Amino acid sequence: MPIFQHIKSIKDVEIYIWKVDEPDVFFLNEIPWEKQQINWLESIHPIKRLEYLASRFLIYHVAGILDSHLYKNEAGKIYLKNKQQNISISHSLNFTAVALSKNIIGFDLQCYSDKIVRVSKRFLSMQELIKIKPFESIHSLTRAWTIKEAIYKAYGQKGIQFNRQIEIDIESPKEEIQLSKAKMIHNLTETHYEIYSQLHADFSWSLAQEV
Repeated sequence: MPIFQHIKSIKDVEIYIWKVDEPDVFFLNEIPWEKQQINWLESIHPIKRLEYLASRFLIYHVAGILDSHLYKNEAGKIYLKNKQQNISISHSLNFTAVALSKNIIGFDLQCYSDKIVRVSKRFLSMQELIKIKPFESIHSLTRAWTIKEAIYKAYGQKGIQFNRQIEIDIESPKEEIQLSKAKMIHNLTETHYEIYSQLHADFSWSLAQEV
């Protein structure tokens, strides 16, 4: 399957979205894996294994970067070793995505699920829940979740309460790319972000870029 979507209309950012139709063996044969990685991959759940393989293939496919050139901090934020570039990865069902930029970014993609309605109070503040009520839907709630998750990934620290520390603009989601503002409040400091988000038939995605 070729690239599902390649977004390069956001300044200094490129986003690649891949629809995963291939089996594990396709990705195993396309990348030069180390023996210890193969052993580790055989030990994890098949769904997680396919997500991992697809994301690393996509990174290699678009940027020539191997998994050995990546590392994670204690909050799970992924960095590139020895490169002046930032990266963010996301998976949901049969989609995987990678965002690359020279700026600090976080990216999240989420396929639609009824579950988002049940957990909305966990990631939206009371004020945000009131604002989203007029057009409350799985689509708008999913967009709100991806924005907050993208900010969390950009910030890259543990212990963040989404409904208390991340403040976002609530808007009706659209098919074209939307631009909005958001902020993270942590340790009495505010970090501000530009948010780019888009609605698709199967999923919503958001990119947070620190300003």
